[in-house]
Amino acid sequence: LVETEVRRRFRAAYARHFTAAPASEVSERACWRSVVDDVFQPCGQASPALFESLWEHFGRGKHWRVYDDVAPVWRALVGAGFRVCIASNFDARLVAVCRELTPLDRAAAVFCSTQAGYSKPRRGFFEHVQTRLHAAAAELLLVGDDRRRDYDAALDAGWNALHLAREGGASYPASR
Repeated sequence: LVETEVRRRFRAAYARHFTAAPASEVSERACWRSVVDDVFQPCGQASPALFESLWEHFGRGKHWRVYDDVAPVWRALVGAGFRVCIASNFDARLVAVCRELTPLDRAAAVFCSTQAGYSKPRRGFFEHVQTRLHAAAAELLLVGDDRRRDYDAALDAGWNALHLAREGGASYPASR
């Protein structure tokens, strides 16, 4: 498969299998297995070894990149006294990924939907984070790139929110 075809098949498979983020490690892994099977279906079903290799590959920080603007903003927030955490619909591999990426390695906490038992935009995810941080909803700000799962859901949970559009879409300001 050529790269453009793999990207096209990946986007389609991801949209098909991740209509809602899984809320357990078992369901997360099953969704990703289905994505890999769909992407490589023209070559025959993906082998268990291929899936395991990809699962491990994307569980390492060296295979991810942090946007260039993250480090200076992170430093400014920490310098101003804010506690910066990560709240994601990624699975538990995110903890290891963050440990390998600066400045994510300095997060005060990393919250994964599969560990919380709820995924964004479900209110339970936000309640889990809020409880673990011992914070009132109005004290929390979620900066996220998904309008519905991050921005709208955080506002619905009583948090402040900032929608960050990376791909030229519209950004929405923090509220409250």
